[in-house]
Amino acid sequence: TEIPVSFYIHGLFSKPDSSLKQARELFGNVGAGLPAFRGVLWSWPSEFECGMSIPAQAERGIAHTPVEAFYLASVIDRLGPHVAVSLVGHSLGTRIAVAALHGISRRSIRGQALPPVQLPEPRPIQAALLAAAIEPHALWPGGEYEGVIRQIDHLLISHNCEDRVLRADERVFNHLALGRRGLPRSE
Repeated sequence: TEIPVSFYIHGLFSKPDSSLKQARELFGNVGAGLPAFRGVLWSWPSEFECGMSIPAQAERGIAHTPVEAFYLASVIDRLGPHVAVSLVGHSLGTRIAVAALHGISRRSIRGQALPPVQLPEPRPIQAALLAAAIEPHALWPGGEYEGVIRQIDHLLISHNCEDRVLRADERVFNHLALGRRGLPRSE
């Protein structure tokens, strides 16, 4: 059998050293006692930039989503056909995780086609969305990332209605956050 791979996608304003520390804690603590797996830190341009407003930096981070998701989906596609995959997205990193899953399901990310992949059976993919900075209905049919549900076999969504960062995110961008509100009922 092939060793499972778990990707951790950090959130906005994560410096390389703190992202690595978060990944080590996640893989070392949460993964303790589990069968062997490969932990991969998916790092993306997210550092704080002096002189740039926080909303502008968040928008810059959101703008990176399609490119990062395309590369992540491409890496997942190149793994062996029997490699189990899990994605852990934190805060704004959740957008990259769900965009990659949606893209794998649709074989395209924002008009950029992913190469065809021939798998003998659907790849087992699990996902955990921690303090997700995406709209609560984004995973439902018609939502921005509706393909995610068809692509995964297990999904964990953590939410915290008292999350200060997501509360500020909702105020600044005038939208709701899945990580603060939880998954709503389908309409």
